[in-house]
Amino acid sequence: MTGELKKGIKGKQEKGSSSSSSDSDYSSNDRESKNRQMQSEFQKIIDGLKQELEVAHKEVAELNQKLTITHEEKEDINSKHLAALSKIQSEDEINMDLKTDAENTGLNKQLDIASKVEAELSQNLEDMKTKKQKLGHGERDSSLTD
Repeated sequence: MTGELKKGIKGKQEKGSSSSSSDSDYSSNDRESKNRQMQSEFQKIIDGLKQELEVAHKEVAELNQKLTITHEEKEDINSKHLAALSKIQSEDEINMDLKTDAENTGLNKQLDIASKVEAELSQNLEDMKTKKQKLGHGERDSSLTD
């Protein structure tokens, strides 16, 4: 009986080992298949991320180009603004000079008019003095004859 038990156990072990050998082959094939599938999925994810990264790099390059253009436009506008301010200041100075010239011209005209009036008044005064003297002489002459 012990011999039969030993044979039975030995037979079961052989069956078990042959079936476990094919089980391990199946497991190993299954694992390789799963590994390949996972590697394929990982590669797809990596490829997708690479594409997203390339798109992001292109967007960054475009934004940097826009920033450069915007900065250059800002510098151009600032330069034009400073030139316009300088021109305005120059024109303000010219306007002040013109106003001063106009005021001076007006004052000169007034001075000329005042000089003419003064000359006329001086002439009138002289004429009156002359008339007074003539009248004074005439009165003396008439008082002498009276």
